[in-house]
Amino acid sequence: MDKIGFLEANAVCIIVLGWIFFEIRTRPDQRFENILFSNTLSTVCIMLLSASVRLVCNGMPGRLCYILNLVSSAAFYAVSGYASASWLLFLAMETWGSKKKRPAVILRYLPMAPIIFLAVISICSIWTGWVFYIPPETNLRTHGVMHAAEPVITYTFFASSALLLIVRMLQRRFTRHEIRIRLIFIILLIASGLVHAIVPSTSTIWLALSVSLALLYIEMQTKQISQDGLTGINNRRSFDNYLNLLFKEERTEGLFLMMCDIDLFKTINDKYGHIEGDEALCTTAGILKRQCHAHGGRGVYLARYGGDEFVIVCSMETAASMQALKTSIEGAFGAYNASKEKPYMLRLSIGIAEAEPEMQDVRKLIMKADAALYEEKRQHHKSLR
Repeated sequence: MDKIGFLEANAVCIIVLGWIFFEIRTRPDQRFENILFSNTLSTVCIMLLSASVRLVCNGMPGRLCYILNLVSSAAFYAVSGYASASWLLFLAMETWGSKKKRPAVILRYLPMAPIIFLAVISICSIWTGWVFYIPPETNLRTHGVMHAAEPVITYTFFASSALLLIVRMLQRRFTRHEIRIRLIFIILLIASGLVHAIVPSTSTIWLALSVSLALLYIEMQTKQISQDGLTGINNRRSFDNYLNLLFKEERTEGLFLMMCDIDLFKTINDKYGHIEGDEALCTTAGILKRQCHAHGGRGVYLARYGGDEFVIVCSMETAASMQALKTSIEGAFGAYNASKEKPYMLRLSIGIAEAEPEMQDVRKLIMKADAALYEEKRQHHKSLR
């Protein structure tokens, strides 16, 4: 990549990432993940800007060019460790997500010692030449005796990021679409590392990371459209699109729809408040998600239908397999109630419907599952009297 092309690519990435940064920071939703993502964006922008300035000023005559070359080089090396570590921490937080695990993830995946060490020796290099040295006479940057610290620390964090993604993909923690985006980062990381090894003067790793950040932002926006804001699972709109697609592509053989409704949910809201009601919905979604993952993973589709109703779409060979999933869900809720974590019981009414060969209308399958649900709900209410 020639100098002009490299500078143009950097400029485009800075504009795109800068726009994403300001768009995220002006949102009212300032969750830790969003703050961490915006921090990663800002540090990558600093890396791209400093890389551009030092590329332009290196070897140029004049006092101003010398100072800019010196300052931009110090900034580039000093921030690189923090930028790569921020990316690793964001991926770790995105992967685990649980608030209870956050301290462990931070301590395990973000050791501060190498970041501080790299920042200190990089800034001190302005006077000592440890990482880089720029003679005032020529204004040409050369490597110092400790220059290897920067690529070792930076690429260790990037390699850890790639390893984390590979492990979580093998554990089937991502959808196919999410896997494709994360594979792009891994491929770009390897490619940019090879380019950097051949042409050390170009730091293409930050261009690669810019592409990954932009793709992740698009994915985050897509999730906001298709994800339920409270429970984090698919929402009604996503469910409608998914089920309609199955019928449109005639993939209805062995297709089952399960509708679930929390018994006496209004009582929980009235007696314990809406905050506790929201907690009950999130707990229900979490239990259902774990059971769906255990009984088919990506082949089982879970969504919040609305209110206290949830739906599960899956392809099973027999109705007995679907009944086994229902039994497993009931057992999981029974185990949760036995733990007595809450002063109330969480219990579901579940209705199951199978798509018939002549069934062409999605609404007929939903009505069939709905009827089965309310029949079971009626039986539950009779038993509680």
